[in-house]
Amino acid sequence: MKSIWAKFGILAVLVGLLYFPVIPPMVIQWWKDPNYSHGFLIPLVSLFLVWRRRDVLKHLPKVPSDWG
Repeated sequence: MKSIWAKFGILAVLVGLLYFPVIPPMVIQWWKDPNYSHGFLIPLVSLFLVWRRRDVLKHLPKVPSDWG
């Protein structure tokens, strides 16, 4: 189980590094433009939706998919 979390952590860091140049301008846009201020809520809502279905997600088969 620890190796799964280690792999997930490494993947999260790598994805974070790839998106790092995009994130600060995006956050500035969210902060300054009222039309985009909901952007701060999107990660929180996404995490809540995943957490709410964690039991279903836990039992999904871990197989490759053509969808990505």
